[in-house]
Amino acid sequence: SKYVLKRLESYSRNLVDFHLILDLVPLCARLYFERRLSTSLSPAQSAILMGMGLQHKSVEDLERLLRLETQQILALFNKIMRKISKDLRALEEQVAAREMKTTYSSGVEASEKAKKKMKPVKMTLEGDLRKSGGEVMQDLREKQRSMLESVDLKKYAVQGTDADWEAATKKGNLKSVSIPTSDPERMKKRKKAPGSGKKKKKAPGSG
Repeated sequence: SKYVLKRLESYSRNLVDFHLILDLVPLCARLYFERRLSTSLSPAQSAILMGMGLQHKSVEDLERLLRLETQQILALFNKIMRKISKDLRALEEQVAAREMKTTYSSGVEASEKAKKKMKPVKMTLEGDLRKSGGEVMQDLREKQRSMLESVDLKKYAVQGTDADWEAATKKGNLKSVSIPTSDPERMKKRKKAPGSGKKKKKAPGSG
């Protein structure tokens, strides 16, 4: 995992003590001796990796067996972990590159399949806009026509005949023109108006 690699890299750069990666040494030893890594080690380095990783020997044990000082063993062990860490990082990058390539190939394949399924539209965008606009205008005209048909335009018709208008305009007062109505409803309302049916009283002495 990335955390394991981070620990190995930290030790190889002398940022942490070797005791913090001892639990990883058996795994690294198995990977190396099973030829699953391309790491190249010297005979002394191989002996140290086998002793610490597979035989679980301490640094003191290796000191007696290999007749090396502690500092020499730890220096060789650091070189071993540096090489293995480098190879493991390269393997991780190769796996990531293969996954990215596979993902990219799958995406391209899916895109090509989608293109084959796509069909050209029967109408251009401009034509579709014109058609939609025409439909909207037609619907608007229909609504306006319905509104006009629902209104009784006779109420707003100009009353009087041509003769009535001619007689009214000859009087000379164009600011106020009175035309007799021909609308039965208006005539009824006038008859019902207060005072419309009363006779005027004659003034005294008028005869």
